[in-house]
Amino acid sequence: MRGVHDEPISTDLPHSPIAGFDLDMASYGLVKVIRRDHTDPASAYRWEPKRSFHAVARHNRARRDHRHAPSAFTNHGGS
Repeated sequence: MRGVHDEPISTDLPHSPIAGFDLDMASYGLVKVIRRDHTDPASAYRWEPKRSFHAVARHNRARRDHRHAPSAFTNHGGS
C-alpha cells in the first residue's frame, strides 16, 4: 500500500517527561519508548502500549472475529 507507514516501535523517538523533549509525540509508533535515563540516548529502555496500540488491536480482533463468523449464506446441509 502506498502512503502507509507501519512502525510499531520507534526507539529513536523516545518519550520524555519534559513535554518540549518528548520526541515520542511525533512518532508513528504504537508503543511509547521510555528510557531509563531520558537524558542519555544510550540508556536502556522499556516500552508501554499507547492508546493507538489498543485501538489497532481492537480493530484487528474485530476483523478476525468477523472473518471467522458463520455466514448467513452458508449452506448448512439443507437444500
